[in-house]
Amino acid sequence: MDSLFTIDNPVLAGMYPDPSWIWDAPNTRVALVNSSFEMSPGLPIHVSQDLQHWELLGSAIDDAMAERLLLRFVPDSGGIFAPTLRRIGNGYAIACTVANIDFQAARDAGCDVEEIMEAEGNFVITADRLEGPWHGPFWVRGANGIDPDLFEDIDGSVWWTQTRPSVDPRWEGNTQVWTQQINPVTWQLQPDADDYGPFSRTVIWEGFGIEAVWAEGPHLFRHGPYVYLMTAEGGTSFDHSEMLMRTLAPEGFAAALAEFPSVRLISHHADSCDTDLTADSPYVMRAAIKDDAEQTSSPLSPDRPSDPSLPARKTDTLRAVEDVDGKEEMETEDGARADTCRLERTVYTDRNRLFHPDKKNPILTHRHLGSDERVQCVGHADVLCHPTLGWWLVALGSPQTPCEDGSHLNFLGRQSYLYPVKWDRDPQPSVASDNNTIDDPGWLVGRYNLGRLVESLTIDTDADAVADVVIEEGPDTWRILDLTITPQRGADWMSLRCDDSVLWHRLESDRTVIVLPSDCDITLRQNNLHHVIIQPPVAQDDGSLCVTWRVVNGAHIDDRMVTLPDNPEGCLVAVFADGRLGLGLMADEELESVLMLDDIDARFLSTEWSGGFVGCLVGRALS
Repeated sequence: MDSLFTIDNPVLAGMYPDPSWIWDAPNTRVALVNSSFEMSPGLPIHVSQDLQHWELLGSAIDDAMAERLLLRFVPDSGGIFAPTLRRIGNGYAIACTVANIDFQAARDAGCDVEEIMEAEGNFVITADRLEGPWHGPFWVRGANGIDPDLFEDIDGSVWWTQTRPSVDPRWEGNTQVWTQQINPVTWQLQPDADDYGPFSRTVIWEGFGIEAVWAEGPHLFRHGPYVYLMTAEGGTSFDHSEMLMRTLAPEGFAAALAEFPSVRLISHHADSCDTDLTADSPYVMRAAIKDDAEQTSSPLSPDRPSDPSLPARKTDTLRAVEDVDGKEEMETEDGARADTCRLERTVYTDRNRLFHPDKKNPILTHRHLGSDERVQCVGHADVLCHPTLGWWLVALGSPQTPCEDGSHLNFLGRQSYLYPVKWDRDPQPSVASDNNTIDDPGWLVGRYNLGRLVESLTIDTDADAVADVVIEEGPDTWRILDLTITPQRGADWMSLRCDDSVLWHRLESDRTVIVLPSDCDITLRQNNLHHVIIQPPVAQDDGSLCVTWRVVNGAHIDDRMVTLPDNPEGCLVAVFADGRLGLGLMADEELESVLMLDDIDARFLSTEWSGGFVGCLVGRALS
């Protein structure tokens, strides 16, 4: 490998959000997967050996799996959310969520939806090779929330971690990150138990600070004796940021959880219990926490004694009856069932937490750069160590297009960007634990003093130094998308909601010339309520050629007609740039030669105007 290599961001242009990656050691390459929402084939997998050159290897979701995932019944911006790709054992696994299914429509079509509902759309797919075939989905019954993560620890245990709305929110947007062991053969969550009885999941995080919102996209990973937790916070918008926490776990994450004082909770499922959950109820574990001194403490503050005036704890009156796929059914001594209640625990309280945050958080964000920054909403990161190129984050970012009115809007969706990091620690070299000295690897910080994403980074690997850096070049370079050639369906040309009548391609640049075919419709869409349909030229009675294009902006529909010049020279094109969309004629593929015939304000195609999570797609009708 040459000592000089250059990373050009984004490494995946167009709508490639929620990236997750691994170092695929058996094949000496990096593998990266992205969300795909309503599209199939879905979960595109790209690979690279050097982080510079990326190849589309294929998709984990084929047509048959898309049907099993009920993608036919998801709305705009629904479908496949936030995958995590990991190597588990000797194979590959992707944890993911299919969101916002219209279950009634699926039932009416004769689909069995019970397993999906029990898993809240959370599933795992597996493969022996990244190329596939991929097997599944294996529905994770009892999962709760979105953005699932898989983590295999040094003792062979595998952990399912994800985010959900807080059971008892303290402010709007308050979320919880929880974890639970999962069986990597059956892909079912495993119940746990301690001296106080059985429980299901453990809440490990709720946010970095007061009024922290939308702690999501969690990833657990190990470095040395520590298990680290990465989360994105602030929502996938202008306050998006990446946070880092850790806990000391030299004997394994399971041991660290077992040793930590925890507070018993009854989950959100308790709202549906028929049982009276009063203060005196045996179902309320008011003080079921444990520390080294076997001291009973207040559930809201594990480091102070509980109030002696409270009812005695009822833990001993609860016993597990049976384990149903990771769900503990409980009964009291008189045999009454609380079969819809889940007992949980938390290791995140106001005064005591298993995971401690990096005081330098966030480790990556653009929220401090202001609204004029080209790339916004940076976060939802994943981490890996390349054997020769060191540690890197991959994160999503939303490119903002400068428009004529001075606004900055996102048309392309969220793209994948790379950011170099390294391990750094405070001056103290180690920490002590159980009279043993443990090396402290410290925390991830930006390498080369960048402190932000850059458009282009050239690194001299021999000197481990930056040879050249381009912070921001401005608008995208022009791209030409030729649709006169019928595309082949695949990971680059996809269907929406399993409908093959139109194939769709990601818009990869906010300066794109689309060469229009003469025999079928072309659509530029943000969603069902915000799109433009361009029909092929039609001869009129007077012999002239006219192009009709329909502009759908919510409830407002505008049918426009453009008459082509007599004996037109060049090809008919649609030009998308600077927040406008126009029709014109282009001669000899020279952009300077484009004769514009009509154009419209296209700001309604941005995510800010139309809503949702996706970027613009270009569709070519096949009939």
